[in-house]
Amino acid sequence: MNMKESSARVFWIDWAKAILIALVCVGHFNSPETQRMLIYGCHMPAFFIISGFLYHRHGAWRTFISFVVPIMFYTAIIFGVHIIQDCIQNGYWNYQLDLGHFWHRVLEQFILRNSSNPYGIIELFWIWFIVALIVARFLCGDIKWFSLTLKYRYVTLAVLLLWLTIEPMIWDYISIKDVKLYYGIYALPFFITGYIVKDLKFDVSKIHPLIILLSFVLYVIITLISPRFDMMNYQCGPTFMVFYINAICGSLALFGFCSKLPQSRLAEVFSIGTLLILTLHMPLDFFILPVFHRIGLTPPNTLFVSYLIPWLEMGVVLLVTYYPITWLNMHFPLLLGKMPKIIVK
Repeated sequence: MNMKESSARVFWIDWAKAILIALVCVGHFNSPETQRMLIYGCHMPAFFIISGFLYHRHGAWRTFISFVVPIMFYTAIIFGVHIIQDCIQNGYWNYQLDLGHFWHRVLEQFILRNSSNPYGIIELFWIWFIVALIVARFLCGDIKWFSLTLKYRYVTLAVLLLWLTIEPMIWDYISIKDVKLYYGIYALPFFITGYIVKDLKFDVSKIHPLIILLSFVLYVIITLISPRFDMMNYQCGPTFMVFYINAICGSLALFGFCSKLPQSRLAEVFSIGTLLILTLHMPLDFFILPVFHRIGLTPPNTLFVSYLIPWLEMGVVLLVTYYPITWLNMHFPLLLGKMPKIIVK
């Protein structure tokens, strides 16, 4: 692998994470359906593949803390934005906050897939990804009881793919799917695939440009002719296998393309700050959209503008978050999900 050890960073991963988090923003900013399909086809699977590629076994508590501390911090910020939003739209804060309401409005969605709250939810739509990533790490060895998962990685991958393909044929409904931890089962095939790529010492930088192009074309075709697949909705069956193969094609094209790009400070910063951007891009958009409205960009009056606006919103988010990411990385890296590298052997 072209690791460029002198700087201890894998440049194609920096580029891939930066591009993927930018696509997350675009996909969430009211993109037209075709654009959203092309993004959703592989952006989250590619993140899980990268996570598996970078995986080293840590203690479970270290993994837990590295996610929970920044989640608590960003949830508090999002809660503050909702208070501001209520005050602006209603002239006052529209909700009384007691412990019961706080559980229903905020905390329940950390555990349950379908919140039953009657009070209105402060939606942390990104939390499923964090939960899935934590579970994937735990099941791959951060909890020692599961160390065999990666030892027999090919068997594990085959069993997971088979299970996710036949699950609807066995059970129409499984109560455990109401618990967000089950998202980890969806993430595991991609996480393990990334680990296998690293284990095979597959050199992404040597992928021929024609292979990159063919993979991208195949990805676009399969995405556009297939029903949209959403990992958040627990879609299993044969469609999952199609989704898996297609996501591998898209990820291969992205990683190969990124390996041809030069080192970039911008890519490195946004790679480091993916957690911050993931959690805060929608609250930031609450402030960005009124500005766009004042300058006449919304609502979009042409098809071209409807495709363009999400990219402009994404650009503003990246611009606004660049310096906070660099400052936090220097002074409070834990808020970016970074902890001292203590690898468990």
